[in-house]
Amino acid sequence: MRAALMWTINDFPAYGMLSGWSTHEKLACSYYMENNKAFMLANGELHHVASPRLFGKQKFPGFGLAHNWVKQSIFWELSYWKTNLLCHKLDVMHIEKNVFENIFNAVMDVKAKTKDNIKSRLDIALYCNRKNMELVYEESRVAKPRASFVLEKNAQLLVYKWLKSLRFPNGHASNISRLVNIEDCRLYGMKSHDCHVFMQTLIPLAFRDLLPKGIWDALTEINHFFRDICSSKLNVKHIERLQTNIIETLCKLEMIFPPLFFDSMEHLPIYLLFEAKAGGPVQYRWMYPFERYLFNLKKKVKNKVHVEASIREAYIVEKISTFISYYFEPHLRTRINHVPQHDDGCEVPSSGNLSIFSNIGRPTPKNVLTDSQIFQLQDEQFATWFRTHVYQMGRSASKSLSSLSLGPERKVKCYNGYFVNGYVFHTEEYGQGRKTYNCGVCVKGSTSSELEVDYYGRLEEVVELQYHSEQNTVFLFKCYWYDTTDRGIKVDTHHGLVEINSKARLRNINDVFVFAKQCQQVYYTYTPSFRKDRSRVDWLSFLKTKPRGRVEVVQDENEETSVRDEVFQVKELNVVLSSSGQANVDEEDDIHIEDCDEGDSYSIDDEEEDNSD
Repeated sequence: MRAALMWTINDFPAYGMLSGWSTHEKLACSYYMENNKAFMLANGELHHVASPRLFGKQKFPGFGLAHNWVKQSIFWELSYWKTNLLCHKLDVMHIEKNVFENIFNAVMDVKAKTKDNIKSRLDIALYCNRKNMELVYEESRVAKPRASFVLEKNAQLLVYKWLKSLRFPNGHASNISRLVNIEDCRLYGMKSHDCHVFMQTLIPLAFRDLLPKGIWDALTEINHFFRDICSSKLNVKHIERLQTNIIETLCKLEMIFPPLFFDSMEHLPIYLLFEAKAGGPVQYRWMYPFERYLFNLKKKVKNKVHVEASIREAYIVEKISTFISYYFEPHLRTRINHVPQHDDGCEVPSSGNLSIFSNIGRPTPKNVLTDSQIFQLQDEQFATWFRTHVYQMGRSASKSLSSLSLGPERKVKCYNGYFVNGYVFHTEEYGQGRKTYNCGVCVKGSTSSELEVDYYGRLEEVVELQYHSEQNTVFLFKCYWYDTTDRGIKVDTHHGLVEINSKARLRNINDVFVFAKQCQQVYYTYTPSFRKDRSRVDWLSFLKTKPRGRVEVVQDENEETSVRDEVFQVKELNVVLSSSGQANVDEEDDIHIEDCDEGDSYSIDDEEEDNSD
C-alpha cells in the first residue's frame, strides 16, 4: 500500500507549529510573509494570535524583519511536498468561530471579551479620525462614549429574549436557547457549530432593526461571505467575485470597529478563497468531521485514570460486534442494518405503472382513523371527466389507473409526522411544547410566466390515502399556506431576506393538500425590533434548511438525461472518495461535493440529541 499526505488541516496556532512559520507579531501572515503592511498598535494587544513553541530551537537571523521562520518543517523531506499547491490548510471552522465571537462580543458589549475597551479607544485617537469615539476626560474619571456599533441595554435584552425563543428543525442545529442567560445577558457554552449557525443564518435577523443600516449591511455581507464559501457547490468565477467583495467588506468593517478589532483572524478570510479555488468545497477541508469523531472517542472513556485503554477497549469491542453482526439474521436490528434517524425508508415501488403510488418516506404513527376532508379530497383531485375517460378506455386501462379513477377509500389514516427527503416533519399540533420546530413547509411552484414561485406554510396534518388496494397508497400534507402575493410578503432585494405575513392566508386556494415528496423544510422566526409596524403585524422571516444524508448530483447540461434536481440518499456512513481527492479546476468548471454536507449537522458537543447517524 502507498499513501501520500495531501495537506494538513489545523487552526492558526497549529498552522505555525506544522509549517515552521511563526503566526505571531507583524509577519504572522504566511501568504504575504515579509511583504505585508501589518503593524503593532501602540496601546492595543493582538488577540487570538498565538506563537508556536520553538522546542529549544534558535530563531534564524532576520526573524521578525525579513521572515518569520523558526524551523524547517519535516514535511519538506517528502519528495513531492514542494509541488503541492496547498501544504497546510486554514481551518474554516475556527476562523468562522473567531470572527463571529469578535463581532458578537463587540456589538453586544460583552464585558472582558469585547475589543472595544480603553486601549482600543486610545488607539483610535492615534490612528483614526473618529472624534465621537475618543475617550472623554472628566474631573475624576474617564468616560468611554458608546460606539454606534454597540447595542443599548434594552436592545441587547431583546436579542437575548429572541435567542431564548428560537427553535430549529431536528438535526439543523443544537438547542441554542439553553445557552442563553437573560439575567446576565450572556451566552454560555457556544460551540463551533453554534457559532457556524449564528454566523450564517442569524446575524442578519438579530441586528436588522437594531443597528444603523450601514453597519448592518457590512455584517450581512460578512454573513454572505461565509455562507458562500461553505457552499457545497463552488463556481470559479463566483470565487473571484467573492475575492473582491471580501476585501471591500473588510474595509467597511475597518471604518466601523476600532483598530484593535482587526487581528489575524479578520485577515485570514481573504486567503480562504484561494484555498477553495485550489482545493474544492470546504466540506473536505475543515475540522467538523474530525472533531465529531474525537467527540465519539471521548464518549468511550469510562475510566479517566486510563483514558487510552478505555478508548482502545471500546474500539475493539465495537469492531468485533460489527463483524459478528454480518452473521445475524437480516430481521435482527444490528449496527449493520441500523436505520438512521433521518432515513425515509427509501422509495416504495408501486405495483402498477403509475408513479403517484411510488411513496418516498415513512410516517410517524398516530393510529387514528378519520373521515375529515375525504370528500374534499375526492372532489378536488378526481374530476368526473377523468373517471369517464378511464371508463371509456375499458380493458386497456391498467389496474392502478382504474383504482386512481375510482378515488380513495372513505376512511383515511392520519399521522403525527413524516420522514421524507432527508427531513423530519411534524404536524403543528404535535410539535407544540417540543424544543424543535419541524412543521415549516416549502413547495416549489410555477406560474403561467414560467417564473418559479415558492409557497410557504405550516403542516397541519399528514394523511395516507388508500385506493382500493394496500399497494396503492398516497401520502399527502395538509398545510396552512401563507399569502405570497404583494400583500403578504416583503423582499429585501439587496440581501435576499424574505418576510411572510403570518396573519395573511393564501386566497382563492382550492387545494390545501400537496404530495409529501414535494416538500422541503423551512423554519420561521420573528425579527427582534422596536418598530411598530413589525409589532403590529406578525411578520416572520423564514430560513431554508438542508436535508440530512443527501447529496445533490449534477450532470452536464448538454447530456440528454439531466438529473440536476435528482437527490440520492447516502446509505453508508463512510463515503468512499475518489482516489485523487482533488478536483481539476478550470475557468468555467463547477466544483461539486460528493460527500454529505457537514455544515448543517448536530453540534459535536450536543449530548441531548441523538446524532449517531
